Amino acid sequence: MSDSEYPYPCASDTDDSQDDVGPLSQFRHGAQDRRLLEVARLDAGIAANSDFDDKPWGLLYRALIDSIGLSPDDFQLMYPSVPWDWPRTQAGFIAAAQYDFCSTAPQWSAIGAYVSSGDAVHQAYQQFLNVIPAQTEYRSLRQHLHDADDALVVATNHYTLATTSAASAYANQVDDNRPSFTEWLGSRGGAGYQTRIVAAEVAMNQAQSHYAALVAQCESAELGQAQLRCSSEQHQVRFADLNLIKLPKVHDWQVEQQAADWVAKVQAGKGPSGVTLGFSNREAPYDFGQTWAGRRSRIRQLFWQVRINGRWERIDEFEFDNKLELSLDFQAVDRIGIRPGAGTTGNSPAA
Repeated sequence: MSDSEYPYPCASDTDDSQDDVGPLSQFRHGAQDRRLLEVARLDAGIAANSDFDDKPWGLLYRALIDSIGLSPDDFQLMYPSVPWDWPRTQAGFIAAAQYDFCSTAPQWSAIGAYVSSGDAVHQAYQQFLNVIPAQTEYRSLRQHLHDADDALVVATNHYTLATTSAASAYANQVDDNRPSFTEWLGSRGGAGYQTRIVAAEVAMNQAQSHYAALVAQCESAELGQAQLRCSSEQHQVRFADLNLIKLPKVHDWQVEQQAADWVAKVQAGKGPSGVTLGFSNREAPYDFGQTWAGRRSRIRQLFWQVRINGRWERIDEFEFDNKLELSLDFQAVDRIGIRPGAGTTGNSPAA
């Protein structure tokens, strides 16, 4: 920024003025509402179907905490289960199912229902940066920032509406996140939603880039650098799925180990050790109100089943037998790290 473009202001220029209230951001103010909606959906499902095993889940939670050394301050059970045998991809690409799982923010509940169409961690961080006020002494630049922020909020609202309508259709068509939300967008059922999302996202990204460029001209150097890094394509990749080739780039996410490599080490006896979890339904279940989520969740009958003759059958003995004991043997238990990838600048595959 040159002095000729934004000359030093006179006293009247530096007077603080009350900015007009801009448009309301549906993303910023709707994130918690969307999470509460998921909780309400879960509770509504339980009201319609009384077959929930809340106590067994609480016992399993306590057994995991006691046996694996986890902390209820940051540990969260999740259902339905999600396979992590994502296909390997070359550098600069990521599988849609891997992106959905790694990028989705966890639900705010002690036992979170995984929803692949949930809010993305990166988008939440970007919105956090957007609400931090950039400091500048130039009135004209402040006005440009104000206008750019309003335009960004409007563009983000259009994107939020497009993704929300798609997520609603996805929830009505798909069970247990199979396929994942982004995979579904590449299918026949989601193609129309994908077109609207792409158009809205392109406009939102353009508005975001314009706003970030203005922030970079302010005295808030660290904020400007964070904005530019957040929107940089150097850390972004394309979807490996051919049906999603029209989608804009997304931020890269990597896991420390591929599922196939991890299983091979375990089978060769070179992997992590296993663990046995044992408990009885006479024991007191864990109070989920003491977890980081601070809420007691009720869980539908999704876990206590056994596979018989190729079919999953419900086990109800745990609910009626007061002396039933249970032992779960895991051949190997491990923590697999997830971290932001290097995008198109890295030398390793974004797998």
